[in-house]
Amino acid sequence: PQVTPEKVTVLGPESILSQVDFAVADVSLASEKVTIERSYRLVPRTERGHQIEGVTLEPASADVRITIKQQLFFQTFGIMPQLKGSPASGYWVSGMTAEPQQATVFGPREVLQNLGFLKTKPVDISNTSANVTRQVEVDLPEGATMVGSRTVEARIVIAPVKGSVKVQVTPEFEGLTGGRRPSLSVSTVEVTLTGDLPILNKLNPSDVHATLNFKNLAPGPYQVDVKVTAPPGLQVVSVLPNSMGVVIPQ
Repeated sequence: PQVTPEKVTVLGPESILSQVDFAVADVSLASEKVTIERSYRLVPRTERGHQIEGVTLEPASADVRITIKQQLFFQTFGIMPQLKGSPASGYWVSGMTAEPQQATVFGPREVLQNLGFLKTKPVDISNTSANVTRQVEVDLPEGATMVGSRTVEARIVIAPVKGSVKVQVTPEFEGLTGGRRPSLSVSTVEVTLTGDLPILNKLNPSDVHATLNFKNLAPGPYQVDVKVTAPPGLQVVSVLPNSMGVVIPQ
């Protein structure tokens, strides 16, 4: 505390003056949250705090300044990127992290108590189809301060949505000679494909091929396996039927 003046004069009977040890300003700090600058009445007291009557203090009051600072607390929180917008059609956010993953924050207790985790400033991922990495600041509530740099690296993982599709495919023939054309038990096969949705959305059924191999087969009836090839990035899940009855003519 700062007190002005630092000394006072005590006036009164000599027999009482010797009992006065201090001139005291009684200051209550209850509920005070900011620095105090006020004038207080001075009271003559003994070193044990007893008030002395019959004397006069000059001056009778003093200006008191007491600096009050809010007590600060420290706590460590995880950091989570905050996103803005949505990825391109057929893509989704499969994961996101911040580097560093944690940060220490200090501030008033009531501010830290309301923090579950730290969020970054928004990272725009609108219409993106690739991973996003950005240097971005941590968004702090009023009264909170981060220890060290406030900037972190936000890493957003963008992945294609998985899907499936069924296409009807007319079989192609291999190994036939002489212009012969076999008769088939069914005219098409149903092929189920899986893969990334952006690839499936661009799929042309003519890009899927079903093949029947007649190499070294003489005329007559057979049960021939259906071989299916799909464009890169797609997987064949099922072929119905996976074999078919055929008759090779003479």
